[in-house]
Amino acid sequence: MKRWHLAMLLCVLYVLADFGLSSAQVAQPPASKKEPPGPAVTVPKPRTGGVPQPRPAGPAERTQAVSCFDEAAYARAKKQDKNLAGAQLCGADLKKIFLPGADLKGANLSGADLGDARLEGAMLQGAVLSRANLAGAVLFRANLEGARLDGANLRNARVSSANLKGADLSRADLEGASLNESDLRGANLERAILKNAEALSVRFASANLRYAKLDSANVKGDRYGRRADFAGANLSEATLSQSQLEYANLEGADMSRADLTGARLEGANMKKAKAARAIFNRAGVAKAHCQEADFSDGQFQGADLAAADLTFAKLVRARFQGANLTGAMLNKADLTEADLGDANLSDAHAYSTNFRAAYLAGANFRNASPFRAIIDLRWKELLRGQKLGSDKMFESIRWAQ
Repeated sequence: MKRWHLAMLLCVLYVLADFGLSSAQVAQPPASKKEPPGPAVTVPKPRTGGVPQPRPAGPAERTQAVSCFDEAAYARAKKQDKNLAGAQLCGADLKKIFLPGADLKGANLSGADLGDARLEGAMLQGAVLSRANLAGAVLFRANLEGARLDGANLRNARVSSANLKGADLSRADLEGASLNESDLRGANLERAILKNAEALSVRFASANLRYAKLDSANVKGDRYGRRADFAGANLSEATLSQSQLEYANLEGADMSRADLTGARLEGANMKKAKAARAIFNRAGVAKAHCQEADFSDGQFQGADLAAADLTFAKLVRARFQGANLTGAMLNKADLTEADLGDANLSDAHAYSTNFRAAYLAGANFRNASPFRAIIDLRWKELLRGQKLGSDKMFESIRWAQ
C-alpha cells in the first residue's frame, strides 16, 4: 500500500471515531443537579412513662354537633318520671307537663316550652332555662337557686314562695307574675320586665335590678313588718312609675336615675339610699325614712313628703316645686341651690338646714322651725311676713349674702 493511501485511511478512522463520541454524548441525558444536603433532622425518641400528648381532633370531630336533647330523658319526662337531674331537654315540648316535686337539678331546658307547666316544689337548682317559655307555669315553692332564666318568658307565672337566690333573670319577662314571699337575694334581674307583677314581702336584697321595668308593680308591705326588701339592691335607671312600694325597705339601695313618677312610697325606708337624679314627681313619700339619703339633682315636683324624715339628707339642686313638705324633718339637710318654689314647708323642722342659694319664691314656712338655718338674705322679707314656729326662729336664721 502506498504511503498516501495509509494516511488517507488513518484520517477516515479519526473522523469516524470523533463522530461516534459526540453522538454518545448527545444521546446521554443530562445529569440532574444534586441538591445541597439539608440540616440534619433529629427524630425524638418516644417518651416512656410520660403523660400522653393529646391528639388533635380531625375535621369530622371538630364539626360534629353536640346534642343537648336526650330522647330517653324526654320520654321519661312525658311519663312524669320525676328523676330528671342533669337531663338534656333543650327545646323540648313540655307544655302543661305535670312534674310537681321533680328533681331537675342541673337539667338543661334552654328554649323548652313549659307553658302552664305544673312544677310546684320542683328542684331546679343550677338548671338552665334560658329563653324557656314558662308563661302561666306554677313554680310555687320551687327551688331555682343559681338557675339560669335569662330571657325566659314567665308572664303570669306563679312563682310564690320560691327560692331564686343568685338566679339569673336578666331580660326575663315577668309581667303579671306572682312572686309573693319569694327569695331573690343576689339575683340578676337586669333589664327584666316586672310590670304589674305582684311581689309582696319579696326579698330583693343585693339583687341587680338595673334598667328593670317595675311599672305598676305591687311591692308594698305593711306596718307590721311584712315588706319587700330591696336593701343594698341596684335599682339604678330602673322604671318604677306608679308602683306600690309602701313600707318597702330600700335602705342603702342604688336608685340613681330611677324613675319613680307617681310611685307610692309611704312609710318606705330609704335611709342612706343613693338616689341622685332620681325622679319622684307626684310620688307619695309621706312618712318615709330618708335619713342621710342622697337625692342630689332629684325631682320631687308635686310630690307628697309630709312628715318624711330627711335628716342629714343631701338635696343639692333638687326640685320641689309645689311639693308638700308639711311637718317634714329637714334637720341638717343640704338644700343648696334647691328649688322650693311654691312648696309647702309649714310645720317643717329645719334645724341648721342649708338653704344657701335655694329658690324660695312662694314657699310656705308657716309654723316652720328653721332654727339656725342658712338662708339667702334676699328671702328675709318673705320669711318675716310668715308666722314661723316662734320669734326665736326668725332671729336665729343665719342670712347668707
